Amino acid sequence: MSVLFDLLFRVLARIQAIGASFVARLTSPGTWQQLAPLVALLGAAVAWYLWNRAGRSALGRAARWWAGFLALSGLLTPPIYFQAVLPDGAAGLVAVEINASRLGRAQFPAGMVIVALVVMVASAGVALWRWRQSRLSVAEHRALTLAWREFRAGFRFWAVRVGGVSGAMFAVLAGSGLAGARQVPVLTATPGSLWVGTASGVNRVMVDREGETRLEALAWPTSPLPSNEVGSIAVGPKGEVWIATARGLVQAPTLDGGRWTVHTIEDGSLPDLYVFGVAVDRRGVAWAATANGGAAFDPRRGTYQYMGRNAPLLHQILDTVYVDGAGRTWFGGAGGVNVFSPKTAVGADGARAEVEWAETAVQGGGDGSWLVGLTRYNTDGVLPDTLVFTITGDRRGRIWIGTENGAAVFTPQPNAPALGAYDHANWQTFTAVNSALVHPKVHAIIEDGDGRIWFGTEGGVTILDERRAARDPLRWQSVTASGVGGLPHPWIQAMARTPDGRIWVGTRGGGMAVADQADPTRWTVYRSHPVRRFLGVIWPPFWQQNVLSNDVRALVWVPGAGS
Repeated sequence: MSVLFDLLFRVLARIQAIGASFVARLTSPGTWQQLAPLVALLGAAVAWYLWNRAGRSALGRAARWWAGFLALSGLLTPPIYFQAVLPDGAAGLVAVEINASRLGRAQFPAGMVIVALVVMVASAGVALWRWRQSRLSVAEHRALTLAWREFRAGFRFWAVRVGGVSGAMFAVLAGSGLAGARQVPVLTATPGSLWVGTASGVNRVMVDREGETRLEALAWPTSPLPSNEVGSIAVGPKGEVWIATARGLVQAPTLDGGRWTVHTIEDGSLPDLYVFGVAVDRRGVAWAATANGGAAFDPRRGTYQYMGRNAPLLHQILDTVYVDGAGRTWFGGAGGVNVFSPKTAVGADGARAEVEWAETAVQGGGDGSWLVGLTRYNTDGVLPDTLVFTITGDRRGRIWIGTENGAAVFTPQPNAPALGAYDHANWQTFTAVNSALVHPKVHAIIEDGDGRIWFGTEGGVTILDERRAARDPLRWQSVTASGVGGLPHPWIQAMARTPDGRIWVGTRGGGMAVADQADPTRWTVYRSHPVRRFLGVIWPPFWQQNVLSNDVRALVWVPGAGS
């Protein structure tokens, strides 16, 4: 009997893998544009077949007219619609792009959009159908009524049977252990937690002092997040966690207690509702990058806002923020990079010091100076593009910047004017032309324990080992989404390093993955389980055991058992 059960589980697992591959293919970017004309042609072919098969009876003429209408709507609707929107296969969303940055992207669940299209076509069809019926003869009305009754009876007959078989299969899948399959990422025994920000909420993968790992889901309505769409997560010096969402900035409580603190535009603490990035300095001050400027949250002295009217920002849309080891704050976005230095943030010896803020929490408050603004043009191209996606630092104090057209590394000179940004000797640029980057758009950068630099791009991961010679084939390594053990999706959005030295990545549509320590080109993947996700609606334990979304946008390791 155990052999039969094992065989059944293997068959079910294979079915699930095939289904997951099919779903991933359907939701991959560009698939809908490819399918739209095929669906239209298929509809036209069916309509043509029905047109030729239909006789000259009343029902035949009605069927030919209706098939002609469906063919016309099928040929016209998909091209018009799919040229107007950009499908975001990562989260099963359809996004309307307004500009090159993430601002102005209105996202809707793809299922809702498809239903809306069906309703639109059906409502128009019903109106035309009624108009046509008003011109039918008595014999045609009788034929159509009889045909409708036969169709309804047949539909009920097959709906009961198909629904029963589908329900039985679903029950078998759930009961077989497929829905309860282990999806909790395996972490190091070091106490702490890996925070995973997704398009549908936050997961917290926790490791306790005994080395046991468990997964927790934090999303509305079980958690007071103002929005489940998470863009960034940062950790403070005391283990406090800040979450940037599409409707505000949140400070989450630790396992030891505390409460949720939400900052929104309504309470005047944010310059804009949409928070793209967040970073926390060594004093516990949280810095936010929003769609309309930046903000600082000092737990003791209030909040401060930096916008175009009170700060020399290159652009109002800020996509990312980073605080370096000297306490300088780097804002990156649609216009380039702005560097702000709070007064006496950190001394020359790196010792902690208080920042001299203004007496009142007003816009533009906070004593400090804007050191430099960096664009592609005022740096003579060493910053490869003005649209900046990510900024981070390495252990040597260098600043790495990922842009739409490559990456650059800058070595600040504290005593030089503008940090030495206009001296090309302080820069090194990596593009698709002069380097082995697998894709020019760089959304995430991280340094591993061996000093190698990992670039997360829209085409996969590229690893740079600067210790090797320029002609060494192992100086550059790239991993794409093809092949067994590869990435689950080519578009990398986030990266994090855990205490065991492994690198975790969050993808746009394939979940999250972790690189093998011995072979960085092989990955273990963790995805959102569709069965568990569905059952979580009626059974909360399944919700808590699931990665909330395959669109993973933020990854942060928080040390300590109480994190």
